[in-house]
Amino acid sequence: MSMSLDKQYVDQVRFMLIGFEWEREFVANFRCPLCGDSQKSAKKRRGYFYPDRKENVLRFKCHNCSEQSGWSFQFWLKSFNPAMYQEYQLELFKESGSSPKRTLHNDDNKLVAPRASTTARVGAIKSVRRLPDALSSNFTLIRDLPVEHEARIYMEGRRFPEWAYELFGYVDNYRDLVSALGIGSDLDDDGEFLKKVPNDRRIIIPLLSETMQLMGIQGRAMDKNATLRYATAKTNPDHNKTFGLHRLDRKKPIIVVEGPFDSTFLPNCVATADSNLLKFDGDVYIPDNQYRNRQICEGIEKIIASGKKICLFPPNVLWKDINDMVTKGGMSQGDLLRLVAGNIFQGMKAKLRWADLRKV
Repeated sequence: MSMSLDKQYVDQVRFMLIGFEWEREFVANFRCPLCGDSQKSAKKRRGYFYPDRKENVLRFKCHNCSEQSGWSFQFWLKSFNPAMYQEYQLELFKESGSSPKRTLHNDDNKLVAPRASTTARVGAIKSVRRLPDALSSNFTLIRDLPVEHEARIYMEGRRFPEWAYELFGYVDNYRDLVSALGIGSDLDDDGEFLKKVPNDRRIIIPLLSETMQLMGIQGRAMDKNATLRYATAKTNPDHNKTFGLHRLDRKKPIIVVEGPFDSTFLPNCVATADSNLLKFDGDVYIPDNQYRNRQICEGIEKIIASGKKICLFPPNVLWKDINDMVTKGGMSQGDLLRLVAGNIFQGMKAKLRWADLRKV
């Protein structure tokens, strides 16, 4: 927690507190809003916010009623102004996972970057400016498809952010793209590898390193009856399937989800393309909201056992994943962040919360 964040929000509620003033940098005095303070003197001010430097928070104290005395500002705000408390929780979530810059457990982040600038900021998300030439010359960006094209209509229907139109692409034949990229050419000489690659129409999800080098591609079938909905081809068998490395700011909390599409709706978010989210070292893990799926449940239990922070959605959230929360639930990015921030658990609290959810 951050005393500076507490002070920032104290300044937002100060106009609601009679006689408020800062006496020192982190000490504020005002009339207690809980008991009304002195009934005899309107000048009496016996409510205080004061610093707890050990916990790095502000705390509340009233020398008249002692109600909620010793409470952290966070919990005092929850009682005093629930609406603003939700905003506070969002900011706390953004701040709380911050950690020193870490390195990947493989060599993916050591791939050499192209000379040209490849990324630019759009809000809290990095937008691709230039894809690897080998890829961009062999598929069509969603952005460049006709508005009546099936893949373009799908992306618009799923309400993907605009920056995704400059990254995701489309091909009529996925096998041809894999062949053009030379993926698997060193595995066999008789074409057996390519024979196993689907040769159908697919939306292409580039798997890029942090320096925008191509590690592989994933193709999402357009045909609902396709045998293999997602097909992955990696330029090196040792590369992982992590999507979103090119968007990372390692000085900020990293969110980890399963689906590449889901990851586009959250800032500083990567996708493992696998139900085992622990394959990536992140700060907050958000498994799919499918608590009757055995594989997902096993993944959740591993995250909880690891001691990592996990988001466990409450029973009233009916949608199975982040994308559905946007398309079917009508949530904005802010709505998603508030929902996530309010449902993060860790350690014993995570174990107890998970036990409750399994009963539902």
